[in-house]
Amino acid sequence: MSRLAIGPAWRGTPSPTVEQLTIGAAQRAAQPAAPRSARTRIPSPFVLAAAALFLPSTYSGLLFAEWNPLALPPHLLLPLMLNAACNMLVVWTASATTGRRERQLGLVLLCVFATHGAAGAILLTGGFGDVEPVLTLGVAISLMLGTGIALFVDSFQTKRVAASGPVHHSQSRGFVDSFQTKRVAALGYGLSPEIQRWLGPSIEVISDPSMDGGRYELVLVNFDQALPSSWSRLVSRAILDGAEVSHVARYLEHVRGRTRPEDFNAHHLSGLEINGPYAACKRAFDITLVLLLAPAVLLVVGVAALSIALTLGRPIFFVQNRVGREGQVFRMFKLRTMRERFPGETAKATAKNDDRITPLGRVLRRYHIDELPQFWNVLKGDMSLIGPRPEQPELAREYADQLPAYTFRHLVRPGITGWAQVSFGYAENLAETREKLTYDLHYVKSFGPLIDLRVALRTLRVVLGELSGR
Repeated sequence: MSRLAIGPAWRGTPSPTVEQLTIGAAQRAAQPAAPRSARTRIPSPFVLAAAALFLPSTYSGLLFAEWNPLALPPHLLLPLMLNAACNMLVVWTASATTGRRERQLGLVLLCVFATHGAAGAILLTGGFGDVEPVLTLGVAISLMLGTGIALFVDSFQTKRVAASGPVHHSQSRGFVDSFQTKRVAALGYGLSPEIQRWLGPSIEVISDPSMDGGRYELVLVNFDQALPSSWSRLVSRAILDGAEVSHVARYLEHVRGRTRPEDFNAHHLSGLEINGPYAACKRAFDITLVLLLAPAVLLVVGVAALSIALTLGRPIFFVQNRVGREGQVFRMFKLRTMRERFPGETAKATAKNDDRITPLGRVLRRYHIDELPQFWNVLKGDMSLIGPRPEQPELAREYADQLPAYTFRHLVRPGITGWAQVSFGYAENLAETREKLTYDLHYVKSFGPLIDLRVALRTLRVVLGELSGR
């Protein structure tokens, strides 16, 4: 399994049935037309003009207590104006970029690092003296203005329409608010027990087509199956009564943070940013954070390694082949927390209360100390700080045979922590692996700074909870 296997995992989107087309047409007719301003972009010249007037005075006042920048001497004015120019480039990028929010923020971050990095190199090599305060303030202003404008522009890019079956991912930005309504119900027809379990007890299931669907604000339908006429009439009545209708898969994606293997189709890959600007920014961030944390990590790993040597003996490190990006096999490092495999014992996934884990290993695992050697894998480029957890090659092949969409996990670098880890945890069998896969596929489909931030915050909350004994 040296390369990403693609073939049986691809699945096209089924053609809509007559009932689905009827529902979609009725719903579109029931919705008011979105105003033209819903797609209007902020005029970049206006934004740049405002920035050109505001930024130089801000720098001059905050750094030199002089609100007229032209009164400054040339050796102070040039660094100020150079950073202000970088700010304006970031503002222009944020106001002119369109597309998915993750793409907008990724391009803004890339522009911040590129422009201010070049400005810093010019100033530091040009002998301008103490320019660190100007550079620090410049980066802070770019980050605040860039992300703020990008998020503001994003609110104007998509008009809010009612959901009417499967659409491309880029069209789904306006549906999040619909999923936060108070009364949500799901049509029982075509709803598998698995989907009902994923929806949870808070979602009412309409089991009788004669029920009134109009008393709900959002009705979820499994459009993978054609609706009989009795159920189509229920949906049509609900639409006419003001309810919104959406594919149940979209609800699982936006509210539950999971994507079914059956709903991860080939056309989703065309809009992914796994090789775009954010991927480069993420790689640079991984390297920077690992180097900054290296002294503390080396100290903790050293103490843990000594404890393992005194209690378990050698080997101290657990080294195992894992499957990485594009199916590449690499050697992953961990602190040893389990007994050695018995002769003839087959490989299996680690369970939550695995009897192979030693007492010291449980302590190391509880506080995630055993994962710290993987910082070396991150530095080498085998892994990222955030991504799907890498699996053993033999288990990955077995899961890929049973779950063809499993291979899509390998489109991104595996991580020390990931969306599936903080949302689900360990998977001990094939059924749980399929359930955990829904989170990994959602991460791949939503690849960008927002979901990475969610993973980081959840991971931090878990670690702090463990440290506090909760």
